[in-house]
Amino acid sequence: MPTLDEAFDTLHSALVARFGLPPAPHSEGVGPFEAICAVLLERNLGHPKAAAALDVLRESDLLTPDRLAGADLVELIDSLAEHGLAVSAGALAPLQRFGRWLVEHHDGRIEALFDPHRSTEWLRGELASIKGIGMAGADALLLYALKRPTYPLDRATFRVLVRHGWLDPTDAYDEARDLLLDCASSDAYKVDERHHAEYRDLAEDLIEVAYGMYQVGRRYCKAAAPRCDDCPLVSLLPEGGYRQTDA
Repeated sequence: MPTLDEAFDTLHSALVARFGLPPAPHSEGVGPFEAICAVLLERNLGHPKAAAALDVLRESDLLTPDRLAGADLVELIDSLAEHGLAVSAGALAPLQRFGRWLVEHHDGRIEALFDPHRSTEWLRGELASIKGIGMAGADALLLYALKRPTYPLDRATFRVLVRHGWLDPTDAYDEARDLLLDCASSDAYKVDERHHAEYRDLAEDLIEVAYGMYQVGRRYCKAAAPRCDDCPLVSLLPEGGYRQTDA
């Protein structure tokens, strides 16, 4: 059985060949602050609802760090409700907390998060400290909005890694995430982070893998029982079939 390091290029190619490239996210084509807001909304609301919420907040002039930081959470909820969008306080709170954090720690300057002298790990720790975002949310913001190479590990990816024998079921989030990064990047991940072009290329590769792994988990590698026969990753299974997991 190949290690994940040995199999990564094959895995990446197989996922893209089967599922194609990921659709352009709502974070594309908007300003940097809106891109981060889009990722936060998508994680909590799903794709269509997040796009609609982003439009409403923009039209209501609430989509700036200062306005978000100063807005009452009820005001945000009511603004969306007036446009037919029912959104819970729990889904919007991380967005508002991010706005407040940006104002309090960086004077509302989103450019501070794009400073190449700030390491990905430093940014990850800062974003993860915001209540309601956590490590997976920070990784999603870094990858999709800031184009930093990291991986927002989900349960589908975890199941695939365990069932292929690349990960132990007892491994923690960071162990799985670091394994993927090491195998995806090899020597590239160890270059200076100021080499922005190389880092963006690596981030795009990881976005493609994350999209493909999500599709594998949704269609084939389900929690109850996997359907391996038609899975694009079946050739990478260990001898004797998939490993058991409770994930």
